[in-house]
Amino acid sequence: AYEHLDSALEAAEEMLLSLNDPEAPPATATLKGLADPRYLGFLGQLPDEHRRVLAERMSLRCFASGDVVIRSGDPGEELFLVQSGSFDIALKISSGDGVQHSTRLATFGPGLCFGEIGFIAQNPRTADIVATEAGACWVLHRDDFDALGHSHPQVVISLLKALTCDMGTKLSQTSVQLTLMEHY
Repeated sequence: AYEHLDSALEAAEEMLLSLNDPEAPPATATLKGLADPRYLGFLGQLPDEHRRVLAERMSLRCFASGDVVIRSGDPGEELFLVQSGSFDIALKISSGDGVQHSTRLATFGPGLCFGEIGFIAQNPRTADIVATEAGACWVLHRDDFDALGHSHPQVVISLLKALTCDMGTKLSQTSVQLTLMEHY
C-alpha cells in the first residue's frame, strides 16, 4: 500500500525503468559513435548529417544517484538528452499551510530530453532535476547552440523542429494526466 497515488506511480515507473534493454549502449558510449536512432530519442528525427554536426558539439556528462542536475532558478544554458539512468523533475509547491513540498512531476529515462523549455526560452529553470539512478546525459551548451546557428543554421532548424514535436508530445501527455486528475 502506498500513501499517495504519486508514490505508487513513481514505484511503477521505477520498476519499468529497471528493466534494462540488453541492446542499450553502455554509459561510456559517445553520441559520436552512436548510429542507432532508438537511443537518440528526439534526435532520431534529424537527418544523419545534422545529427553528426550536433554530436560534435555535445558532451557526455555522468551523474551519480542523488546528483542535482538542474536547480530551480539556474539559467537555462544547457539542454540534456538522457543516455542512461533515471532523472526526476521535482517542483516545489506551497500548500495552504505555507509549508513547501517537493512534488515529482515526471521521470526521464534513456532517449528523453529535459531542460528544453528554459534552454529555448533562455529563462531561469522552474524545477529541480535530480538523478535518481546513476546515468549519463548528452549536453548541448548555449554557446555551442549559438555557434551552430551561424555555421549550420539548418541543423538548428532541425533541432528546434524536433524539440517542438517533443514538447508537443509532453504537453499532450500532461493534458491527459490533468484531465484524469479532475475526474478522480
